Amino acid sequence: MISLGELLALKQLFGASIQAITYRCHDLGIINNAAYRRLFQVFNENGWRKPPYKEPGQIDPSKEEPRRMERLCFRALTEGVIGESKAAELLGIPVRELTRRMDRPLAT
Repeated sequence: MISLGELLALKQLFGASIQAITYRCHDLGIINNAAYRRLFQVFNENGWRKPPYKEPGQIDPSKEEPRRMERLCFRALTEGVIGESKAAELLGIPVRELTRRMDRPLAT
């Protein structure tokens, strides 16, 4: 059976809920019906299936930082679709800040 610790590691890796990962593991045949039911029983016991849906490892939505636009601008810049000044304009930052962001590793 897959452990809650393994599910939490998968949650951190993929950014999906533990329940969604459990469902997908069951769907793929990684866990059997008995393990699936037992895990959802644990989720119920811990109150993770009712609002406010507080699973372990959950990021507070107010602290999330959307990065899609930044990644899309970096990709367009890398592929030569737009220039640095246009990328900076789209992101609402100075070109110097764009250069600084491009030189740092992306947060996961």
